[in-house]
Amino acid sequence: MFTDTTHLEKVCEHKLQAGVTLDEVIAYLSAQDVSILDAIKIVRNVGGMPLGDAKQMVSCHAAWRSIVKANEALHDESEAAVQGMTAGDLDETLSRARSDEADAAQREAR
Repeated sequence: MFTDTTHLEKVCEHKLQAGVTLDEVIAYLSAQDVSILDAIKIVRNVGGMPLGDAKQMVSCHAAWRSIVKANEALHDESEAAVQGMTAGDLDETLSRARSDEADAAQREAR
């Protein structure tokens, strides 16, 4: 699902310009019920940093600790499954997931 984060990015940019720290911006995003993926995207954009750095900043922040902890098992299982796949298996799985996503979007549109 696509989330337009443009408004939140502008709010965060204004906060940073007003002297709020990036750490406080990350806490603010958590308080706004932003998804962790959107928070990473926003932090990357407003902080002008590489994706990996933004991911680490957000996922290591206390405000996101419970979300990260809750997703650790899923992350580990997914990583193990992907490591056991061949390139062809991975392509087929991604293709199937995209098709399922398109089917769900069509059902939702009806």
